[in-house]
Amino acid sequence: MSNLNIEDALDEDQFPAPNTRRSKWTDMLDELWEASINGDIPISDDGRRKFIKLGEFKNANGARTQIRALLNKGYGEDYEFKSVTSKDGSALWARANI
Repeated sequence: MSNLNIEDALDEDQFPAPNTRRSKWTDMLDELWEASINGDIPISDDGRRKFIKLGEFKNANGARTQIRALLNKGYGEDYEFKSVTSKDGSALWARANI
């Protein structure tokens, strides 16, 4: 007896589009981009947008680890990232390069 369900056969063009995996970080970067385009991000004395805190971690390496992951996904061209470490953990800051 076969375990195949032949009634569920699909042509190649019938497969759904692949799901692009999103995270809270990519969603926040999209929000930061939009806010930057809309002029909602303050400008510093050097004429560039100020950094915005995206999140905090309870360990010293959390922000650096997240930055590395975002850079590996190709966000380094559109964003600049900073990690700030304190006795309580670390914080991830970013600004859009627009």
